[in-house]
Amino acid sequence: MIKNKRFYKRGFSLLELVVTIPIMLIALVLVFSIGDFGNKYFKKTNIQMDNQQGVRLIGDYIKKDIRNANVISTDEAIVKAQNVNVNYYALKYSGNHLVKQVKKQSDGTLVSQTTIGGILTDLTFLTVTDKGMLKYRVSSNTNGQNYNVVYEVVLDNISKIVLPSSNATIIYYAKN
Repeated sequence: MIKNKRFYKRGFSLLELVVTIPIMLIALVLVFSIGDFGNKYFKKTNIQMDNQQGVRLIGDYIKKDIRNANVISTDEAIVKAQNVNVNYYALKYSGNHLVKQVKKQSDGTLVSQTTIGGILTDLTFLTVTDKGMLKYRVSSNTNGQNYNVVYEVVLDNISKIVLPSSNATIIYYAKN
């Protein structure tokens, strides 16, 4: 009895392997490139979200802090002259950060200094509108993701506002 050898062959032919392996490699490259694109997009949106959150945190902090001020100026002497409290405050853009300073009314010496929020590209106090609203711009640029917001805050208790016509990076104020 002679057995037929064709029925006992196992494995793939060379032609089948030559056709199948490139097709599988193309499929793998597509799967990994889609995953890589998704990962890059996820990182980009996280950077953008952190950037926006940092700008809004600083903008809201400024709004909350100066809303109840009774004197606001870019001139420290004006705030000292109008202030009746023990301390007055300064918000300034310094070293790519928002810095809040508390100063003594009597001699202007620094009582405390606090850095607030993350890295900024710009913080500019713009103008006071005719409706008694202070406009300021907060900007940040992290890893090519640029984000800036212009805020307007209603100044409820203001007795004196003195801001120059040009933009300023520091503002002094006093609260009751």
